[in-house]
Amino acid sequence: MTSALDVQRERAESLAREILARAAPGSIACIFAGGSLGRGEVWAAEFDGVLEVYSDIDLYVVAAQEEAVGALRRLAQSLPAVPAPAGVRFLRAADIGVYTRDDLTAQPLRPGTAELETHHLMLHGNQAITRALRGRAAGKIPAQEALYLLENRAMELSAPAPTEAGPQVRLSLAQSLKARLDVYSAHAIVEHSFAARMPDRAAHFAHKTPGTLSGAARDDVAAAFAALPVLEAWMREHDAEEERRRTLAALADAWRVLAPRVLDVDAPPAELVARRCHAGEFVTNAREIFRIRRATGVSPWRAVRGTMRFARLAPIAALRVDPLARVLAGEPGSSHEMDAHFAYVDRLTQHFAFTGGGTREERVRRMYRALS
Repeated sequence: MTSALDVQRERAESLAREILARAAPGSIACIFAGGSLGRGEVWAAEFDGVLEVYSDIDLYVVAAQEEAVGALRRLAQSLPAVPAPAGVRFLRAADIGVYTRDDLTAQPLRPGTAELETHHLMLHGNQAITRALRGRAAGKIPAQEALYLLENRAMELSAPAPTEAGPQVRLSLAQSLKARLDVYSAHAIVEHSFAARMPDRAAHFAHKTPGTLSGAARDDVAAAFAALPVLEAWMREHDAEEERRRTLAALADAWRVLAPRVLDVDAPPAELVARRCHAGEFVTNAREIFRIRRATGVSPWRAVRGTMRFARLAPIAALRVDPLARVLAGEPGSSHEMDAHFAYVDRLTQHFAFTGGGTREERVRRMYRALS
């Protein structure tokens, strides 16, 4: 059977060809893949003779002129999925971003964008554009990104796992295992020892684990690294919902350990959550509410009312941190310190019309997805 890496490369090449065929001539300066494919890493396993691919594709489309960006973004949103070849199943859609050259070089330094100059797959166009991305060493990722990583992984795992056996259950298991490895990544980012490639991360973990990662948390990460070479067998032996809950607890534990260092304050979880949500920064938070207004289409008057009600916290940060806050609030010994946070996000989702039934947690996920 063709390797998962070859399959992903062919998929990326097909996407690039389709974009070029549909785009206006001369509107694209280059197309390249970053992320796991750019690093030559693909999460996949074979079940019943079918190769299941659990990795997505991070595709970067760089416009030749700023005027072309809007049309290229609309093209990317409407692009049909690449059909999987016989014997292959793709379980995640491609993530296609459209940038100007200035947008690209201004991208925050994060695990997914570190060392793009080296770790990418060029699919079309000007190699000089990726050469201009030098200086993005993985060890220089800001410590704040460790908290973003944990919060985003928790958001991805905040919905219950699928219950019907099959590919979606295995995708859920893969996402949980990846998030457990990102617990290590977060600790390494804060210590400035993070490595872009997974084999290098495994080697660093084995030889010099960050001092903030110890005890049961370290053992859990070690077990996750050990599962990677035997992913299929590991999936057959584990329950998706149990792994999801265990992983959420591990993410929350890492956040609790690292947040005081990153935010430079020794405080209980509720105060750390408030600090992370920029509590009291009314002017900056009010501006964010007006940006939400433009994204959601609510009336200007409703946005004005929103600034009076919601500017005490940064709304998007409050949504993003909510799944971790729920885990922290449910731990033994916690009381009701998080109640004000939960009341805030509940009112926020209703004010901006993210209702339509479902739990508060479901409304939070819908609103965060709409704004991300």
